[in-house]
Amino acid sequence: MISVALAIVSICSYLVGAALILRYFQRAVLSNKVTYWAWLAVLTQGSYHAYNLYAHQGFNFSFFNTAAFVALIVSLLLLLAALTKPVEKLGVAIFPIAALMLGLELGLDDQPQPLKVYSWAMSVHILASIIAFSLLNIAALQAGLIAVQDLQLKKS
Repeated sequence: MISVALAIVSICSYLVGAALILRYFQRAVLSNKVTYWAWLAVLTQGSYHAYNLYAHQGFNFSFFNTAAFVALIVSLLLLLAALTKPVEKLGVAIFPIAALMLGLELGLDDQPQPLKVYSWAMSVHILASIIAFSLLNIAALQAGLIAVQDLQLKKS
């Protein structure tokens, strides 16, 4: 029950953060409320995954759980980058995807796939690969947005 409440708070926070970023495109003023809601979403989703880690006595590598974890890492990396660079606007795409992945994990019953056969080194390798994949997702999304901006600048 606690994990469901954490996930719902996280989903709502992600959606509020994305809505505030969309509102920015209309008013051209991005407030700090976006980062507050996003940090709340990331912290509650992290708590959700920590609770499930404890409940399953290890990381659950099922499809939707891993997808939600990747979305958490992408959101966390975006927020860490936003501390020094103005990249919060990428949240307009990342936050709804994170909410969707977490919602799919809640809504679709997946069989837990704990990795008890492998050593701790293999689990660390898998998690490091997930983090690298998350960084690649952010880079690809930012490259796409920069390409669109470049095209708009050339047209005007």
